[in-house]
Amino acid sequence: RYQNKLLHELLPIEAGRGLNRLPEPNEGDIYFDIEGDAFYEDGGLEYVLGYAYMEKGNLVYKRLLSTNRVEERRAFEQFMRFISEHWKRFPKMYIYHFAPYEPSAIKRLARVHALFEKEVDDLLRAERFIDLHAVFKEALLASVESYSLKELEKFTQYTRKVALHDASVARKSVEVALELNDFKSLSKEVIQIVEDYNEDDCLATEALHKWLENLRAELIKSGKEFQRPELKTGEASENVQQLDTRSQALF
Repeated sequence: RYQNKLLHELLPIEAGRGLNRLPEPNEGDIYFDIEGDAFYEDGGLEYVLGYAYMEKGNLVYKRLLSTNRVEERRAFEQFMRFISEHWKRFPKMYIYHFAPYEPSAIKRLARVHALFEKEVDDLLRAERFIDLHAVFKEALLASVESYSLKELEKFTQYTRKVALHDASVARKSVEVALELNDFKSLSKEVIQIVEDYNEDDCLATEALHKWLENLRAELIKSGKEFQRPELKTGEASENVQQLDTRSQALF
């Protein structure tokens, strides 16, 4: 197949892998991306939590910026309140991301800040995080240099606002400032570039999801067969609930 000067070829279809990982699209779906500094003191800092979702028929982007551990806690709390309320409103929603970093970071934030641990566990048990990197890599062989989001989004119609070189320089400046506790020295322009880069990643993730869904539909028309993953609620087993109750009492 030829699109945007790129080629891709369908790999053998396997149950639970590739395009079979894709749940039924839902109006409550969220596209999530984190900017993190691994070298910030005491285990790293997730300094931008960015997410996009549909609101009144439009895809809107929100971001939560943190410059220290206190602000990171506040941002995580705000993000998880949004997710929890959104999940109640849209029981069939999923959170799409690219590569494994986002769910791992969310687990770390819940543990470090002792916040929303049950809610994060519920999301993970319900398998509501969908990694589009895994979906693409297991489904297709593509003529790209790497299976990065920046390469794979070339299959879509999405155009970035921020040049990758400018984004790289700005992110490095932000991370150095964070590590030196000198965030106030940064210009508004540098911070805006990082925020715009995060928005690009969220919107490119949404564009890639759409492209994969359209490809899946085309392949079904041509006679291929795919399944949707089982919708799980995330409810813990009785044993897990008892352990949770006991651990909370001990804490």
